[in-house]
Amino acid sequence: TSLKAAELAQQQQTDLLEQVMNTAPTAIVVHQALRNEAGTIVDFRMTKVNQRAADLMNNPVDRIEHRRLSQYFPGIETTSLFAQYRQVVL
Repeated sequence: TSLKAAELAQQQQTDLLEQVMNTAPTAIVVHQALRNEAGTIVDFRMTKVNQRAADLMNNPVDRIEHRRLSQYFPGIETTSLFAQYRQVVL
């Protein structure tokens, strides 16, 4: 059926993304913007992390994914890097 074909195609794309992330020689982190009640970006959640990024952060992937960026880099909210992240999302 077409639904089954769509599910298979989506799984293939997911598998491809996993392969790319896990074989890339550079650190890759996918962030999700977290906003306060006023809609201002106040932090980012690391939703996907490759092994290279985990190695640089000295933690296994499962201890990093779904955690706030500020947990690993206290005070990052006041840096120019954080401002750049925010600007990319906006």
